[in-house]
Amino acid sequence: MVEKYADHKEVLNMANFALPLLEDNEELRHQRAVLLYHKAWLEMVLRAEEEGKKFVYNQFNLYTDLFYAFDLVPIPPEIWSLTKVTLRDGYGMCETIDAAHEAGIHPELCSAHKSAIGDQLLGNRIPPPAMIVNPSFPCDNTKVAYQVLAEVTGAPMLVMDCPYFGPDTDEKVAMDYWVQRVKELIRFLEEHTGQKLDPDRLKEVIEEANRAIEYVLEYESFRQLKPLPQPGVALGSAMGGFTMSGLPEYTELMKTLRDDIKDRVDKGKTAVPEEKLRLNWFYLHAFYDGGVYGWLETKGVVSPVAFHGYDVLEPIDTSTTESTIRGLAKKLLGFPMGRQGTGSSHIYIGDCIDATQRWQCDAVILSGHAGCKYIRGLIGLLRDELRKIGVPMLVFDMDTFDPRVAPPSQYYPIIEEFVDICVDKKEEGIALV
Repeated sequence: MVEKYADHKEVLNMANFALPLLEDNEELRHQRAVLLYHKAWLEMVLRAEEEGKKFVYNQFNLYTDLFYAFDLVPIPPEIWSLTKVTLRDGYGMCETIDAAHEAGIHPELCSAHKSAIGDQLLGNRIPPPAMIVNPSFPCDNTKVAYQVLAEVTGAPMLVMDCPYFGPDTDEKVAMDYWVQRVKELIRFLEEHTGQKLDPDRLKEVIEEANRAIEYVLEYESFRQLKPLPQPGVALGSAMGGFTMSGLPEYTELMKTLRDDIKDRVDKGKTAVPEEKLRLNWFYLHAFYDGGVYGWLETKGVVSPVAFHGYDVLEPIDTSTTESTIRGLAKKLLGFPMGRQGTGSSHIYIGDCIDATQRWQCDAVILSGHAGCKYIRGLIGLLRDELRKIGVPMLVFDMDTFDPRVAPPSQYYPIIEEFVDICVDKKEEGIALV
């Protein structure tokens, strides 16, 4: 029998090995903060099982604040599986993806969900849930996969029905409906934990999350500066919103990232010596390939914003329990990907254009994850709108979690050709589209 959580213990050992090496490296201070955060989450999960705490599987588009108010330990199954993706030279999720295939799971399902299902089927890969919560956004993959997870684990599941948002939506009516779904979630948690929601504890958790939001927004405003002060990919609320939002560890992460980029601005530091091109990665990059941003930076190409760093957060009014719940409901609709999957393509297109303009990007990259069907239908519409503002877009096919679909050696030349053309045109003063 496989040792319990062997992959994640290996990830934890790697973190413990790497952290002392980053201790005094000012240039990698932001990376150390992220590593400390991942270590804290993994340790919390492993400790929680020893203490007999209850786990809730929260679909990764759900911020965790409410679950911590009930003293639950949230685990988004997709993110738990993703944590091991860099093991075995980037093939860390392939064993569990293949286990799902062998069990008859359809190959077109998102590989993150297939891996999460494989974790369950192989056993001893992930702590079992006491309950499962799945909103109806962002895509059909989640609706299918979470039914399987509920069937395999036997855990009770709540599906939160999200109203459709579009140009003709009565947003007040839609939001009122959604607030009722959040209250339904509270009743579900009360039923399966055997405890009533403590308004004071909820307020405490939300106010902790509010402190993190302030750091998130300030951090992202610094990344809008030109030239970009900090190298690497943008890390917004999605960095930890689905694992530890509402806990001091997440607040500390965002404070450290804010402090680091602010310090770099004060010292006049930049991501690259000469900034030639700014890219908006407005979809998921290949998580098994952590080197793509560094490779582009050697060419003077920076990435000030990415899909998972685009936030529409605002602090929640905690003056009453009702205002807290309503503010939380609004926050739950703002998670990157979840927000863009709540209705009309206008949301994704508008957000992409907003990110491109606010972060002063020259071009957009849409790495087309094989599992995300809901994006495919709007690519032509998005390209047309970007052309109106003079911004070119690159689309290429890959799988965010499975390198066998499109290894870096296959898509690096595609990216390189695109950015080289954009840089040449920009230097010659020619319109990019």
